[in-house]
Amino acid sequence: MNTWSIDKKRVRRHFDRHAHEYDLYAEVQRRMTDELMSRLLERRRGPHVGRIVEIGCGTGQLTQKLLQAYPEAEVTAIDLSPKMAEVTRLRCAPWAGERLTVLAADAETLLMSPFCTPDRFSGFDLVVSSAAFQWFTDTQKTLTSWLGRIRQEGLLAFATFGPETFRELHGAFRQAEIRLGIPHQASGQQFADREEWQRLLLPCGESAWELDWDEERVIQRFDNVWSFLDSVKRVGAGNSVQDGRAGFSMARKRIELMTEAYSRAYGREGIPATYHIYYGMFGKR
Repeated sequence: MNTWSIDKKRVRRHFDRHAHEYDLYAEVQRRMTDELMSRLLERRRGPHVGRIVEIGCGTGQLTQKLLQAYPEAEVTAIDLSPKMAEVTRLRCAPWAGERLTVLAADAETLLMSPFCTPDRFSGFDLVVSSAAFQWFTDTQKTLTSWLGRIRQEGLLAFATFGPETFRELHGAFRQAEIRLGIPHQASGQQFADREEWQRLLLPCGESAWELDWDEERVIQRFDNVWSFLDSVKRVGAGNSVQDGRAGFSMARKRIELMTEAYSRAYGREGIPATYHIYYGMFGKR
């Protein structure tokens, strides 16, 4: 799924650094949690939900909604960033103890730890995630592992980014590369399309099936290119891929020309940034 190898240490540092201000800038991420929760409640309501795990809880926006919507459920919230996990604990303090467990851990490796034996860490009614799957290095293996911990008739519900995310930025980079006469290099993460998601879940075979799949495109506008890039950085989502870029001077020139192209194309109307969002829901047979 990922063109580049995700640098998890860098991801953790980014989110730790911006955890205190994340909610001030995470407008799109807040929309994603609201929409995902609305869709989830169309499928699952009331006391039939007993155990929930949330992957990538961030500052606890979705965690809080889950605790309120399912008053009988025990929620385990996981985040790679210790600082984010701490914000979730503070936000959801009224539910701490019997109903809420917050873990600062990597959801990709957590199930391999002695703590998460199948008899202690399985039988979930819901596995939920919003704006987190893009940080996985082996999405297929991780999803298969978590689906294995869902009980029969349980749900995997998630919101994630689609391939048209930041299409204006990518187009401006291509123009810069043409002017420099250098080969195209994908900038940042490359997000899977629907067909790729279906392929990723294919190994689950008859144990999982698609209940719902939808998408939307949200456009945010900014005064200039740098305010857009700054907002991305402040939600912790700086470029955390490991790749072999050109030298510093060439990289700097590439960014300068990208900024010119972006501003020239959209400057009069404000700088647009498209977020392509997928909402997926899969059932466990």
